[in-house]
Amino acid sequence: MALTWVPLVAALLGGLFTLGSVALTQRSATKRERERLEATWAREDANRSYEHRRAAYVDFIKEVNQQWRDFAEMELEGDHYWEPTDDYRERSYNCLVQIEIFGTKEAAKLAEEALRILYNTLPAGEQQGQHHILDHQDLLEPLKSEIRRNLSIPDRPA
Repeated sequence: MALTWVPLVAALLGGLFTLGSVALTQRSATKRERERLEATWAREDANRSYEHRRAAYVDFIKEVNQQWRDFAEMELEGDHYWEPTDDYRERSYNCLVQIEIFGTKEAAKLAEEALRILYNTLPAGEQQGQHHILDHQDLLEPLKSEIRRNLSIPDRPA
């Protein structure tokens, strides 16, 4: 009689050990899968954030460049006094808001400073247009440098 219990106990212990091993293996596989998914989501979030920052920076630079070109065209046509319309200001401030949301604090500060200089410089009617166009390049250079740093874009050679 005792001999029949030994195989049953051995089978039961073996089954429990196998079941425990399967459960532990499944648990560790589930944990690895969750960690892999979380790492994938983190990469996707970082990529999305990068794209939002990049787009905000590019849109702002394009808007400032367009406004400067419009002013330069008016100066070439002989109109040396150009007051930016509310539409111009709204478009540029909408671009600035994007930088404030997605960009760095330093980039937002530099973009705001660029707008301040832009709108304080443009209406100066007695200055020559060429002077404004040269200032335009200097106006955006600190911001472009911060953008390259923030987006991990190597600085261009001098």
